[in-house]
Amino acid sequence: MQLLLQVCRMRCQIQEQAVLLDALSQDFRFSAAQLRQLCWEPEIAGEVMWRLLHCTEAPYLLLLAAPSFRVHVNALQRTCQLRAFNAQCPNGHYRLDLANPADVEVGQRLVTLDRW
Repeated sequence: MQLLLQVCRMRCQIQEQAVLLDALSQDFRFSAAQLRQLCWEPEIAGEVMWRLLHCTEAPYLLLLAAPSFRVHVNALQRTCQLRAFNAQCPNGHYRLDLANPADVEVGQRLVTLDRW
């Protein structure tokens, strides 16, 4: 996939990578294997993990493939709202940070449930 190659080409451009990862998180679904390939670079592994974790069908497989314990814990902390969300019982109050792609996903799921 050309977009994934583009992320890899931006090795030293962390801010540009973050913008591209945010754009990818809006419209794409990835396999855990595709995201694991992006995580081979330690500098961006943490960004890939928490920005694209909600874009895979197997998020826990991706978390297990974290290159370091620090990256793993960081991804867990930044996606806590998504992991705690229960569509069977969405009652409660939500404090979502819409700059966080995982929280945006929770908001989109809530809107979908509300329209159902």
